[in-house]
Amino acid sequence: MLKEKDSSAALEIFFKKNKLGTLTDLFPLLKTKSRMSVFRRLRELEYLSSYTHAGSYYTLHNIPDFDSSGLWYFKEVGFSKFGTLKESVFHFIEQSESGQTHGELENKLHVLVYNTLLNLVNTEKITRTKIDGDYVYFSIKPSKSAQQILQRKNYSNRLKHAGLSDWIIIEILASIIRVTKGVCIESSKIISDLFSRDIIVIDDQIDYVLKKFDLKKTQGYP
Repeated sequence: MLKEKDSSAALEIFFKKNKLGTLTDLFPLLKTKSRMSVFRRLRELEYLSSYTHAGSYYTLHNIPDFDSSGLWYFKEVGFSKFGTLKESVFHFIEQSESGQTHGELENKLHVLVYNTLLNLVNTEKITRTKIDGDYVYFSIKPSKSAQQILQRKNYSNRLKHAGLSDWIIIEILASIIRVTKGVCIESSKIISDLFSRDIIVIDDQIDYVLKKFDLKKTQGYP
């Protein structure tokens, strides 16, 4: 095992060059096979674990250039300034004005979140309510969740009474191209994609566009 000073220097050089690494990368670098020794050296420099790939990637705290939502991706590996996947999902739900759906969270985090949401619900960290056929996840705090539910229902009611303008149709078609990549059209992904762009649509509106242009959810588009 390298001495503390040499270990720190080796890690800083490694992460500056590679941005991230796994234990497999760090064992030979620090000349040790001890997990505890590696993590001791990482803690001395303040490290972060990825929220993707089961937390198996590591980087130093000063490496990520987090985006406005607090996420950073490098070579398809995601890191969150909020910590683990569970902590990140909790944060996005807690801070949302209108709660978050399963699809919206997956679109934001680019990983499966079903089990994480189920765990958070079962441990009473968050709550959920079915709105227009879809579960929406809200804060466990009664006053906060009441505001989020009201806002979500307001969005939904406004959309039900709104017609489909040409620009909304264009946005939906553009989203289909962005998120399906010619494989399968999924309403939840389109809704999430447009929601991230501050465009609110509902499933019925997407169904209208699909029928209008003879597209099918279960098949690729032309």
